[in-house]
Amino acid sequence: MPSRWATAYLATSEIVETGALAALYQRMILESPPGGTVVSGQATGLRVRSLRTPRTAAVLSLEREFAAGDQDEHSFRTRIEEMTAGSLFAAARGMDRPCGAPLDERACWNAGNS
Repeated sequence: MPSRWATAYLATSEIVETGALAALYQRMILESPPGGTVVSGQATGLRVRSLRTPRTAAVLSLEREFAAGDQDEHSFRTRIEEMTAGSLFAAARGMDRPCGAPLDERACWNAGNS
């Protein structure tokens, strides 16, 4: 699915109704200013649209280092995993883990974006 279609899906009512995306995350994406979101994962082929945050800036920086050949793939993947494990799930799904406890909005923001 091209990135633009996946991005458009983020704005649908169905994505929240089915639990595929938390209402808070959808609202924040829809209310973000132009340039308020970024797409990471270009280097890995696992593209993800996220809000522009300190965490996404760090991820994009790490991806640029990898693309420039400044680190090996194992180190890159280890650092990405350490940096991002669970953060997108918390932000986008509003839960601490699959089938886990729901998070309140502040916890979603903290876990997913800082």
